[in-house]
Amino acid sequence: MDLTQRNEELAAISREMFGEGMLLQAVEPARLCLLKDNARFFKRETFRQLRDNIASDKRLSSVPLCYRHEDGRLEVLSGNHRVKASIEAKIPVILVLVITETLDQSRRIAIQLSHNALVGEDDQSILANLWSKIETVKDKLYSGLDSEVTKELGLWSLDEAYALWWKKFHN
Repeated sequence: MDLTQRNEELAAISREMFGEGMLLQAVEPARLCLLKDNARFFKRETFRQLRDNIASDKRLSSVPLCYRHEDGRLEVLSGNHRVKASIEAKIPVILVLVITETLDQSRRIAIQLSHNALVGEDDQSILANLWSKIETVKDKLYSGLDSEVTKELGLWSLDEAYALWWKKFHN
């Protein structure tokens, strides 16, 4: 099935779900326009983990939000790092949510900033409990919690977990 046929099917589903202002679309990630000015940044190791997770999964597990300009360009308002990581992970096609109604620059920037700023906080006891249920070092790495967070929670750091794993299989 080619992208044109997939996108026709997605457009029909989108109309039912969102009306005329938004649609789901399958796209090649390299064809998307990333933001030139993105206030959100990732540490190198955090981005590497995101890329590795996407490569391991062979797909994105959340949908970037794009805006369709009058010339047809799709600009990523939210999910720039996921798109960039999917390109590096060589994911050929991703699903995006596209705003098709006309928005001025002010509103597009407000959407971008809101997606970065409106985030929840972790309940530390639930986080510690969930972390303790992760059984493998691979899955602990996948979780994206860094050693600083696990240390704050009084948990094994990833370095300690890796050392235990290494010791178990190399003694």
